[in-house]
Amino acid sequence: AYKFNGTTAYGTVGDSAAIAEEWDLVVTYVMEDGLTFEGGLARVLPSDYLDDNGGPDEAMFSYLQVGTSF
Repeated sequence: AYKFNGTTAYGTVGDSAAIAEEWDLVVTYVMEDGLTFEGGLARVLPSDYLDDNGGPDEAMFSYLQVGTSF
């Protein structure tokens, strides 16, 4: 949890403002009848701030989304 000033309840180490980088790959397919399929893959790479403060390792996630328009 973060305080209003951006620090954690346990304090922080270092002075880096770079938290993480995120890389995304998104593919969208639109069908003729207004149906849309979208899939995505994301990779999050921790930067100096998370490295200095015991943050998580790399994270990767994916999703599939279906949409419609009428």
